Amino acid sequence: METNVFYLGDCLDVMRYDIPAESIDLIYLDPPFFGTGVQEGGNKTYLTYWGKNIGNKFFDHLKRRYNIEFQKEPKIEESDSEISIKGDHNVLLKLDRETRRVELQINNTCVEILKVYKKNGRLTIHTWDPGVIQISYDDSKKFWSEKNIRENAPLWLQGLAMKKPDSHWKPLARYLYYMMERLEACRRVLKSTGSIYLHCDWRASHYLKMIMDEIFGYENFQNEIVWHYRRSSSISRFTHAHDIIFFYSKTRKKIFNPSEIKVYYKEIYGESFKPGLGDRKSGKDKNGYYKYIYLDDVWDIKGVFNLSKEFIGYPTQKPEALLERIIKASSNEGDIVLDPFCGCGTTIVVAHKLNRRWVGIDINEKAMQIIKSRLNEMGLTQSKLDFKIEYPSFKISRETLLKMTGKQFERWVNRICNATKPSYDGGVDGIMEDGTPIQTKTYKVRYDIVGKLLNDAEAHSEVPKPLKKIRVVSRKGFDESAWERKAWIERNKGIKVELLTPEDLLK
Repeated sequence: METNVFYLGDCLDVMRYDIPAESIDLIYLDPPFFGTGVQEGGNKTYLTYWGKNIGNKFFDHLKRRYNIEFQKEPKIEESDSEISIKGDHNVLLKLDRETRRVELQINNTCVEILKVYKKNGRLTIHTWDPGVIQISYDDSKKFWSEKNIRENAPLWLQGLAMKKPDSHWKPLARYLYYMMERLEACRRVLKSTGSIYLHCDWRASHYLKMIMDEIFGYENFQNEIVWHYRRSSSISRFTHAHDIIFFYSKTRKKIFNPSEIKVYYKEIYGESFKPGLGDRKSGKDKNGYYKYIYLDDVWDIKGVFNLSKEFIGYPTQKPEALLERIIKASSNEGDIVLDPFCGCGTTIVVAHKLNRRWVGIDINEKAMQIIKSRLNEMGLTQSKLDFKIEYPSFKISRETLLKMTGKQFERWVNRICNATKPSYDGGVDGIMEDGTPIQTKTYKVRYDIVGKLLNDAEAHSEVPKPLKKIRVVSRKGFDESAWERKAWIERNKGIKVELLTPEDLLK
C-alpha cells in the first residue's frame, strides 16, 4: 500500500475505500473532544450568542461585491436565526438550521448563500471549513432517521439517545455514533498484531470505552493511560489536568516494547529510606538512590504551551514526547502508523523521526498546510515524493452501492462530484462548484425525472443562471425515454444534459 501520504477528507471514507484491510500496525487518534465549543456548534445555531459586533470583513464583502456601503452606523438586531442590519440598505443574514448555511438578503432579495464562521465573536466571510464535527453532525443524523441503524446500535446507546431531557443526551449519542463508525473502520484496517490508542477527555471517555469494548472486545483492553500535564488552576472544583488514552490491541498477539524509566526511592518511600544496592537496575547519584522500573499507566509529560519550543499555535497540538512513547511501545522500525485525525501532524513528524512509515488523514485543508510546513522544515518535500497529499478515491463495490439508502447515495454522489446540498431542496439534490445542479435516483430513470430537474433547476434561487448544464445520476441507469428527453433538451434549450451511473463517476 502507499505510505508517507496524507489524505485530505473524512477519515471514514479513506479507511473504508483507500486503506487495505489489515495493513496498519499502529493507530493513534485524537478526535475532537465531546463538549468543546466547536462540538456544541453542531447543535446550536451559528448566529446565537455572536453579539452585535459584525466583522469589518463582512462589510468589505458587501461593498466589494454588491456596492453596498453604510454611510451611517447601521442598526443591528439579532435573534437565534437571523441578524438584521438596517440603515442605508436593509441587509438580512438568515440561518437555515438544517444545513447551517446562511442566506444573504439585500433589500428583500436573496443574493447569495454565504459560508460563514465565528472568529473572536465576529461574523466573518470564509470558504466553509466544515471540520470533523460538521461531518459528525451531518452523518449522524441518520441515527435518528434510519430505523435499521437505530436498531443495530447497542442497546445502551439507544437508551442514552432516548434519555430526557435530551438537550445534551442526543448530541452525545450523535457523537458516540460518529465515533463508532470511525472506530469500526479503524478495526478493519488494523493488523492482527496491531494496537490502537484512542485519546479522549473526561467528558466522554467512559462512554468511549464502552464503544471500544463493543468493537475491539473487552478482552483486548490493555490500559487506561492517564496523561497528566500542568495547566492553570480552577477555584470552583479540582482542576482538570489530565486526558485519558485507551490502549487496545486487535488480538492477543500484539506488538509491545516495554520501556523503563529512572525513579528515585525518596519519591516513593520518603527521604529516610535506605535501600540495599546490588541490582544492576539500581544505584545512587547526586539526587539520591534510584532504580529503573517498567513504565506504568500514569504519564507525567508537559503539554505544549505558547512558550514551548514545539509550539506552532495549533489548538489541539500534542507534545512529541507523548507520541514518541506510544509509537516506540507499539510498533517497530518500518511499521506503518496511521493517524485518522492528524491535525497539525505531530504523530506523523514523530513517526518519521523514528523510521516508521505513516498515513495521515484530516478533513481540514489548513491542517495539511501546517503539516507540509513542518515536514519541509525536516527536509521533506512533496516534489521529491518524500510525502504525498491525496484525496479519497471513493472506490466502492457495487454491492455497497446497492445497500445504500437514497440519502446515503445522494451524499456519496455529492462528495464524489464535490457538490453541496442546497439550503432548501426544491428538487435539486446538489450543486457542483461550476453551478451544475444534480438529481440522484436509486431506480431506473425515465424522461419525466430529466424534465423535472430542468424545471426545478431553472426555478431554484441557488442554481446560477443562465443554466448551462444539468446532471442526473442513477444507480440503475436510464431507459430509452430518458435519453430521448436529453437529446430534446440539448437540441431545443441548448443546455447540456449528463446522464451518469456510479461507474461513470468513478471513471
